[in-house]
Amino acid sequence: MSLTPTDTVSLARSFFDAARAPHLHPRPSHTSSISVDEAYGVQAAQVALMEAGGESVVAIKLGLTDQGQRDAQGWNAPSFGTLTNAMILREGDEFSVAGSIMPRVEPEIVVVLGAEITSSITLDALASQIASIHVGIEIVDPRFDDPAFILTDALCDNAAARSGVWAAHGLSPHDIDLSEVTATLSIDGDVVLTGHGSALMGNPLLLVKEVIDERLRLGLPVPKGLAIFTGNLAGKAHAVTAGQEVVVSAGALGEITLRTVA
Repeated sequence: MSLTPTDTVSLARSFFDAARAPHLHPRPSHTSSISVDEAYGVQAAQVALMEAGGESVVAIKLGLTDQGQRDAQGWNAPSFGTLTNAMILREGDEFSVAGSIMPRVEPEIVVVLGAEITSSITLDALASQIASIHVGIEIVDPRFDDPAFILTDALCDNAAARSGVWAAHGLSPHDIDLSEVTATLSIDGDVVLTGHGSALMGNPLLLVKEVIDERLRLGLPVPKGLAIFTGNLAGKAHAVTAGQEVVVSAGALGEITLRTVA
């Protein structure tokens, strides 16, 4: 059953409210058969609600970042969620867990675009469109009561987007081979996750190219300054609670520290 425009807006409002309460939300897939593009429509309607409240889109975060995940979901492109200025932290800010259900952190490589992109570009040409590359931390907070990953549900849930931060210092894409990056995520000094740039389809920049193509296919903008969280380097997230110190270290990209509070 396809979603009507009224259905799309209603479901978007329901997820929008759940993210802000916050509270759990039923899975759309339990009651409806929704296509990937319809699920992106639900996400876009949530973004419209955010923008109506004065927020602006500053970043996207990627999923389906390895072939196994894509094969399992039957979708051969990265998925994405949207983060606004109200969701993004600056380096040195603290993250309050109060507005989350069960927040989890992930080690990330963040690419910031240096130009608006309006048509598909080659991977070789992409480097000239990138302003800088940074080490980052993404914070996710799914609104479902089970851990199953169903692509259309995740997209309706804005890909579990909660918050994110990247280091102020970045590198040029010409100065680092992202496939060679090794990152660790520590909680209060103990390494709990390790990941590699090569885990992201062999090259995180390939994912950036692919998601640009996907956004253009959907008629969505790819503006100058857009930050792209290229995917969870470790393949899994780690739960956090108030009073912890999260550190992601990623070789030449440096490190970033995030403190959690109540």
